Amino acid sequence: MGIHSEAKLDQKFIAFAKLMNIYLNHFPKHEKYGLALEIRRAAYEVYGYIVEAQKRYIKKTTLTNLDIRHEQLRMFIRLAYELGYFEYKSGEKQLRSLIMPTIYSYQKYIDNFTTRYIKLPESLELHGQIGTELAVLNGLTYVCLPDGYTLPVDQPVEIASSIVAVKLTPELSAAIAAASPHVALIRTRVKDKIAEKYTLTDEVGMLRGKAQAPSATNSTFDKYNTFVELVRAWGEAEKAKLGLG
Repeated sequence: MGIHSEAKLDQKFIAFAKLMNIYLNHFPKHEKYGLALEIRRAAYEVYGYIVEAQKRYIKKTTLTNLDIRHEQLRMFIRLAYELGYFEYKSGEKQLRSLIMPTIYSYQKYIDNFTTRYIKLPESLELHGQIGTELAVLNGLTYVCLPDGYTLPVDQPVEIASSIVAVKLTPELSAAIAAASPHVALIRTRVKDKIAEKYTLTDEVGMLRGKAQAPSATNSTFDKYNTFVELVRAWGEAEKAKLGLG
């Protein structure tokens, strides 16, 4: 491994560590010395093995240890995601209003002079309305309202009878996500976060190398894969805030 490739690998790990620590700093308080600590330990040990592998002449044992520790790190991160820890902020579960939204559908009223929209609750603290228009499908407008809030009762008479709380099916959720500009923005941000650290050429090269030798130790690919999983987990958490997770 050349000096330039070593420097590049070091930069990419530092970028991963920065993103990892942002999430870990928001994990639930009871995991500060539990899973959060285990993830940090595993990540720092992976970094140590990367440095050791770069400097040792005989690398077999170091690479084996690196492969094992990286897999432990990957599974710790997966466990944290499954436990919902990426939905925490400042050690506390985010408000249910940000995690378990209700989706309503309604039919807008439009004539030559007026358009009637659903009336959303107001927040003095946030200086605006609470809720997000997700998409329009087949003439119905879908709106996400955080749980804990209720729609005002004085809805415009032209649309009041069309307002319905939606029970999402996987098919409807996928259709709304496909039509939603908010979801499109989240997906774009996920791609951009990855592209900031890895070029398309980098990704194609690593995927090709892994495909050609799937069982071989490949610390560069493993670190890339861990970073991508973290970014995708962030994207899934953002979609969940819209009720589309």
